[in-house]
Amino acid sequence: MKTGGNQVESSQEHTARRPQTAFTLLEVMIALLIFFMCIFGILELVSQNLKAARALQKSRPNVSVLPAKFGITNVFQEGTFDISLEEFPNASGTALVTEVATNGLFKVEFVLVDSSVSPPVRETLVALFYRPGSQTGPGRTLTLPNAGSGRIR
Repeated sequence: MKTGGNQVESSQEHTARRPQTAFTLLEVMIALLIFFMCIFGILELVSQNLKAARALQKSRPNVSVLPAKFGITNVFQEGTFDISLEEFPNASGTALVTEVATNGLFKVEFVLVDSSVSPPVRETLVALFYRPGSQTGPGRTLTLPNAGSGRIR
């Protein structure tokens, strides 16, 4: 019986003496430092590549710019007007203004032609403007500035 008990005690002593394998806190911190350095390096590389891709894209004018440039006046008149786009020299915009009702409601058809691409892109947009200060009906006079030149800046 003693021999059997000694064997149990000796096996317990043997397992208690076995070295435990684990990472120290210092090893874990160094591993995390290396991991985060790699991640931030990859993120910086992705960010630089996205900037380069955006720089390669050509920006094109959008027809939605035309109502903002044309609608800044408080009075409208019927006719066709050129809208200058200084930031896009290869694009031209026009506005065809027609009176819808005699109460100052105007329908404006905007056309943007971008000739910087082949074939040229033509975009249209129709908007309604309410300008009660405009002279409406028969016998009206020209009310837009630069109406004689047909050009709005």
